[in-house]
Amino acid sequence: MKKKKVLLTTIGTLGDLNPLIALAKVLEKHDFVVHIAACEDYRSNIEAEGLTYKSVAPHYNPNSKELCEAILHPLKTLPFFYRRILNGENLRRSVEDFDQLVKDYDLICGNVFSYAAKISCLKNHKKWASINLSPTCFFSIYDPPSLYPINFLNHMKWGRELIFKIIYKTIFKLVDFWGRDVHQMYRDLKLSSAGNLLRQAPFSQDLNLAIYSKTLGGSQRDWPEHTVQSGFLFYSAPSSRDLTKLNRFLDQNQKKPILFTFGSTALISFEQHYEMILNVSKELVEKFDLPIVITMNSQMQKKYSEGLNERIFLCDYLPYTEYMERMRLIVHQGGIGTVSPCLRSGTPQLILPGCTDQFDNAYRIERLGIGLGLPLKRLNQKSLQSYLETILEDTEYENRARRIQKTVIAEDSESIIIQEIQKLF
Repeated sequence: MKKKKVLLTTIGTLGDLNPLIALAKVLEKHDFVVHIAACEDYRSNIEAEGLTYKSVAPHYNPNSKELCEAILHPLKTLPFFYRRILNGENLRRSVEDFDQLVKDYDLICGNVFSYAAKISCLKNHKKWASINLSPTCFFSIYDPPSLYPINFLNHMKWGRELIFKIIYKTIFKLVDFWGRDVHQMYRDLKLSSAGNLLRQAPFSQDLNLAIYSKTLGGSQRDWPEHTVQSGFLFYSAPSSRDLTKLNRFLDQNQKKPILFTFGSTALISFEQHYEMILNVSKELVEKFDLPIVITMNSQMQKKYSEGLNERIFLCDYLPYTEYMERMRLIVHQGGIGTVSPCLRSGTPQLILPGCTDQFDNAYRIERLGIGLGLPLKRLNQKSLQSYLETILEDTEYENRARRIQKTVIAEDSESIIIQEIQKLF
């Protein structure tokens, strides 16, 4: 029997790419032929896993200062993506690239910004499935995402559904304006209406995968039809780095350390905070007798390593799935790619959200009682130390995290995804 061919695609940061690599690995294990289409800068990440890379526009540098600054500004992310990355010229080139590819595949799967891939599927009568990595993707009025700067609305007890209906209407109109080139492409190709670019356009009439745990939020009655929630898929990027020193540090310290780790845009967002983080770390070493691990690039390590307390370890990389369970508390930026292995490890979290779905992920972690959220705008030495001490002094955070861990591990995400994809053929 001929193997089915699946093309996966994404637009975004490494936090969007890594779950696709995890999905590709699962599909390959079940006898699918899987390729990943993305911008040129992700070629090495994909090929390092032994996967076949396909080059498609738009080509952008995910680590460029301009992009990182836009992503890290809570109100600039969407306008930047639609006007700079998904503008008319980039969209046209992307559709042309996908037109050359999709004819060779039985199924194409992509995330919320993969409009060109879906347009090409519609043109060429190919099956499309959407990939959704967090509750924010669905904009449910019954379990609404926590949106900056109106996060306080999630704590309303009455009238919340009506309020969010009104707010969503405004947000959707704005996004349709910023992404008007997408709508124009649909008209130029004489396709049926795209619908709203957040609420309808990304989704499929056949299969929408919600690849995250029900502990963060379960299925809602206003989700698109044919949506199936699987649970998380986990992936750690391969590393040629020598982790001997890290292992020695962990083995020498009897107590579990606090881990500070930030995402692929951390150099922009946290460079100004590293000195403060180190000062707080020194206080925690003294007060709680806990070791500290901090991830930062080699440039930052050179800057801060001189005279460093021997119980504080700096490294540029740490495989999450292998090391998170060895931590006492994890401090991170709140991307879903970090939240998910934290949940699986059963470790309390302190999230420092600054943009996009990070605020919502922090809200949901607080709701579960397994951590706290401290927005970057309120981050200072006093607030950081206070939040950390609150979690460290209350053992219930760890107890609840361990209970959630059991639920996350029990979710049979791989089987659910394979079963649903096989139904399409």
